[in-house]
Amino acid sequence: MSIRERKHFWESKPSMWLALALVVNTVIVFMVSTIGLPGLASITSSEFIFLLAYGFVSCLLINDFAKVPLARTFGVAL
Repeated sequence: MSIRERKHFWESKPSMWLALALVVNTVIVFMVSTIGLPGLASITSSEFIFLLAYGFVSCLLINDFAKVPLARTFGVAL
């Protein structure tokens, strides 16, 4: 989500296919992580939500606020 946009990621909508892929991926990861696999312990739904929120904050928000000034500095911004 963040890398597809040179400005902040919320300044443009992702395509329908990208949004669908993100939703499908999240559902699959949720199922695998809460059910577990042989040799892979399961986690609770609340732990999954926490990890999802942590990933959103760390990967999207923090990285995005670093990406935009760096893109401008190195002449990558539109």
